[in-house]
Amino acid sequence: MRALNRNSMDLRSFLAEVYDSHETLNEAKRAFRRLYARKELEGVLRRLLAEGRIPICFLDSEIVELMHKALVVDPWEYSKGSLELTPIGYIALKMLDGLLSISLEDIYSPPGTIVIKGTRLFQNRIVRVYQRYLMECWSPSEYSRVALFTPCSKVKPVPRSFINLKIDAMLAKEGFNVDRYIVSEPLILIPYKYAYMFPAAHYDYPPPLLEPDEREIFVNMLAEILRVRVSRAYENIVYFLTKHHRKIFEDALEKAGVEGVYVPFNVYWLPKLRDVLRSLT
Repeated sequence: MRALNRNSMDLRSFLAEVYDSHETLNEAKRAFRRLYARKELEGVLRRLLAEGRIPICFLDSEIVELMHKALVVDPWEYSKGSLELTPIGYIALKMLDGLLSISLEDIYSPPGTIVIKGTRLFQNRIVRVYQRYLMECWSPSEYSRVALFTPCSKVKPVPRSFINLKIDAMLAKEGFNVDRYIVSEPLILIPYKYAYMFPAAHYDYPPPLLEPDEREIFVNMLAEILRVRVSRAYENIVYFLTKHHRKIFEDALEKAGVEGVYVPFNVYWLPKLRDVLRSLT
C-alpha cells in the first residue's frame, strides 16, 4: 500500500482506493497474520490505546509497516508521521485479549459485503466492540473547526449513496475544510474516513428495526461522544439529517448540553448547507 501524499490526493479518493482494492485487502490480510504472530504487538496496541497518537519514529519500523499494511493504524495519520488505532486495530486488541473471535475473511471483505445483520444489533459483539472503540480510543482530527453530521444509508459504503456523492462534490468544489461523520444505528457514529473500513461498510440495520431500549442507548452514547470528544475538538457542529436521525441527534445534543446548526435533509437544501458551511469555515 502506498502512503498518502496529502498534497496530491484527495482524502475521499484515497480512502476509496485503499479500502476498495482487492489487492490491498489481500495484502492487509497477510500483514495481519504476520502482525498477530509478533509478541510485542499487544504492548504496542495498548500503548496506542493509552496515548491516542504516537510518532512513527518511536516504534520499530518493521512492526509499524505491518500495522500500516494491515489497516490497524490510520493510513491518513500514518502519511503525516504518526500512528492512531483504527477500528480494526481496536478489534485486533480485543482478539488478543480473547474477548472477540472473528474471521479475517470478514474483517477484510470488500466494502459493501454485509457481515453484520439481523435484529437487536446493539447487542452484537462486533458492534459493541466498535462502540467501545469510540468511547475509549477514537479522537477527532486536529485539522478542522467544523464537524458535519449526515445520516447512514442502506448503500454501503455510505459515501457511495446518492446524497453523499452530492455532498462530497459540493465540499470538493467549495474547498471546505470540514470533518464528516455518519450518524448510524447500531454503530452510533462513523468517522467518514473509516466509512470504507470494517465494520462501517459491512452492516445493515434499517431504522424500523431500532427498538426503544436501543434508541435510548443510541442517544446516551451519542451524547457522551458529543460532550467529551466532539464539542472539545470543534468550534461548530452542523447536522444535515433525516427526520429520524435528526430527532435522535437533537436529543443527544440536549443531553450533552451542546449546540449545533441544523440544515434540512434534502438534495434541494444543499445550497443552504453550502451557505452555512461558508459562514463557518
